[in-house]
Amino acid sequence: MKKGSDFESEGINNYIASLEKEDAKFDLVNITLTLWNSKFLIAAITALVIGASVLYALSKPNIFQSEALLAPVDSASNGALSSLVNRFGSFAGFPFRGRSSDRETTNALATLKSRAFIANFIKKYNLNVPLFARKWDPVSKEMMVDPEVYDEKNKNWLRKVEHPFTPEPSEWEGYELFTKMMNVSENPDSGLISLSIRWNNPEEAKQWVDWLVLEINEYVKQKELEEAKRSLSFLQRQLAKTSLVEMQEVLYQLIEAQTKNQMIAEIRDEYVFKTIDPAVVPKERHSPKRRNIVLAGAIIGFFIAIGTVLLIQAFRERIKSLESKT
Repeated sequence: MKKGSDFESEGINNYIASLEKEDAKFDLVNITLTLWNSKFLIAAITALVIGASVLYALSKPNIFQSEALLAPVDSASNGALSSLVNRFGSFAGFPFRGRSSDRETTNALATLKSRAFIANFIKKYNLNVPLFARKWDPVSKEMMVDPEVYDEKNKNWLRKVEHPFTPEPSEWEGYELFTKMMNVSENPDSGLISLSIRWNNPEEAKQWVDWLVLEINEYVKQKELEEAKRSLSFLQRQLAKTSLVEMQEVLYQLIEAQTKNQMIAEIRDEYVFKTIDPAVVPKERHSPKRRNIVLAGAIIGFFIAIGTVLLIQAFRERIKSLESKT
């Protein structure tokens, strides 16, 4: 007659044996054999995913990147004004400051990325149609205006959107889309600025970069000219009020320096950024990387196929196990 310890030992041995039996079903040899026997299914699934990735890669439009390299304009010509303002400004109570190259560059970059500037830029150059109404035609391999979005003949927007959006794209929509295409970066070591546009039309990408450089320079210049006019008006009023010879000399020097800077601003086109390397029409696409997409599809498809085969095999084993118990 078996003792209780013998029964316990036999039960443990049976449990270990059952575990070993279950593990044996899924050892490396069995898995390899399962995969080999299902090689045609694996190949079919992989090929299906590769085909889908090829179609996806072909459906994506070519994106081109045009880039310009800019440098902040040296404000050394404003040194006299800055020096005079820093020397006498707080004493005389003048409500303006001399130009600072670093401050102007920071402000100009912030303006270039601002919603108001981008919205005005899109409106001025009528960019809503190319931004929102074009779609990629895989047959002609070209970007075409979608007649369901925009009626070119009647200049009418036909977009189907939900409230609060309107058929005609809003300023915010234009800003959101354009800033995704535009990249502005500053090299902290050299101070040079890279301005680039990624777009499906290489000629337009180059043109838009040129327009951005032109517009930001013109925008900052006009702001400075307006400030200069206000400053000159203030200085002239102060000059008319004072009878102190020393103060009059200071005011005359400030007026002279401010007038000189105003004249320089009037004749200089590249006011805040000068172009070191202008944008060109790109000859090669930036994206999509179709080869990488297909390669990724092949890898993903292969692992999907293996996972599918192993799941099917595990399901079959489970069914057999349940049948044997019944």
